[in-house]
Amino acid sequence: MRAARIAGAILYILFFLFAFLGAGSLSSLAFSALGAAQIFPSAARLIALGIGAATLASAIGLLLMFLLTLLFGRIYCSVLCPLGIAQDAAIALGRRLGAWKGSYQKARPALRAGAFAFAALVLLSGLPAIASLFDPYSLSARFTAYALKPAFLALGAVVAAIVRAFGGYKRVPLQGFEPVAAIAAIIPMILISAVAFYKGRLFCSTLCPVGAVLGALQRIALFKPRLDEKLCTSCGACARVCTAHCIDTRARVLDSDRCVSCFSCLSVCPTSALGYGRASAVLVKEHGRPAQGNAQTDCDKRAFLKSALVGGGAFAVAALLPAKAAAALASASASFKGEEALAPAAPPGARTRELFLERCSGCGLCVTKCPSGVLKPSLLRYGARGLLAPYLDYEHSYCQYECALCLELCPTGALRRMPLADKKLAQLGTAALVRDKCIVITDKTACGACAEHCPTGAVRMVAGLRGLSEPLFDEAICIGCGACHHVCPAEPDKAITVRGKQAQSEALPPGKDLFKPEERMQGEAPAQDEEVNFEEFPF
Repeated sequence: MRAARIAGAILYILFFLFAFLGAGSLSSLAFSALGAAQIFPSAARLIALGIGAATLASAIGLLLMFLLTLLFGRIYCSVLCPLGIAQDAAIALGRRLGAWKGSYQKARPALRAGAFAFAALVLLSGLPAIASLFDPYSLSARFTAYALKPAFLALGAVVAAIVRAFGGYKRVPLQGFEPVAAIAAIIPMILISAVAFYKGRLFCSTLCPVGAVLGALQRIALFKPRLDEKLCTSCGACARVCTAHCIDTRARVLDSDRCVSCFSCLSVCPTSALGYGRASAVLVKEHGRPAQGNAQTDCDKRAFLKSALVGGGAFAVAALLPAKAAAALASASASFKGEEALAPAAPPGARTRELFLERCSGCGLCVTKCPSGVLKPSLLRYGARGLLAPYLDYEHSYCQYECALCLELCPTGALRRMPLADKKLAQLGTAALVRDKCIVITDKTACGACAEHCPTGAVRMVAGLRGLSEPLFDEAICIGCGACHHVCPAEPDKAITVRGKQAQSEALPPGKDLFKPEERMQGEAPAQDEEVNFEEFPF
């Protein structure tokens, strides 16, 4: 069973890497499947949107994971959790180097309940980015998106350069590398792996909210690892290989709450006291149900009830806590005069910045798949509550008019899914032109890059007072994609800037009546060769 579990874990991690590092529609489909099958993103999406057509895949995925645990124990933790697989690799390395030695460790129910209560509280209070710091899938996704993928792309570029140069290559930068996001992703992975290298799966048994839920479900699982105290000789062989440190061979106790179903103990037990299957007529002694000692039984029951009450209380308090009050407290550090003028643009489908930050966990899934690379992780652009939430970096690129991939991949519902035709009308930001910085005005140089790249025709060139074509703008059909900002050649400051909107709205569809509606401008639009008084048409 251990060999089968390892084979399944290898296949899953290859699937995980293909979804993140691969290109094309097939990897994007795999990417969506990963998000739907993960517990924390599915729960966050259901909390944000409720049960409905938009969350059907998340609800089904969450139900399947719970049913899988109720039937076969914590298979998710040993086969379907990328962070769990990474910890197993660190443990294997630590065992080979002699740094890791298995032994029983006492449970920490208070720490586990506190971590779960905190994660539940901030998630239900509209702060998923903070709660995701404890989610194993989000931590793994960030590391892959912000550290592993740029390194993978750079390695591919180096290999290609070597092939082209027949033995020599020039220095190739890390493509898509975001230093702050990479540091924020690498540090937790290093810490968790280092702990696993020396202490095993301590994160899974103390801080992981997913592990806390699945551990509680494993108590009543139909199939799970079991210990027969009559056959156990307390030799300690199982404890030396237990990655969760949950087998007390002296007391002949198996703590099924912390067991991650790695099956390492089954093959080393010389008396077959450990097995995997249904409860039988033989006396099985598990944590919380020892064969002897009523006082110990009562103590364990009280500890379990205390943990359950703490977790349940967190849900109850969070459900009653006004999300806006919690959000205001979390974003207080980002409050400053003129914030609206400097506000970043959220991805399409965000609706309002408030809803977006209440639902975005900053997992980086949309960032890693954005074909233009315009989506970047934020540090404090949205405030503390928007840690690593994506924003549109118009300096780097712009939102492609024919793309809606991020809407399909968002696992938490922070980005509303909608048809491509509707996405093309979503106004993400507001454009503004500082004419004194435009090179047509300052350098008397012919340009027109903004009009050439505008996908909706919101910018066009007309004859100006100086004999050069100058830009004219129709705000009603501008979607704030940032193409004009990105291609503007003015230096050091762009002549055209786009700031994000607090609430995204719907633009008018571009058509033959561009620049003509009376409610936007008085009179007919000037012909291409007509002069325009730009004081009347502020950009």
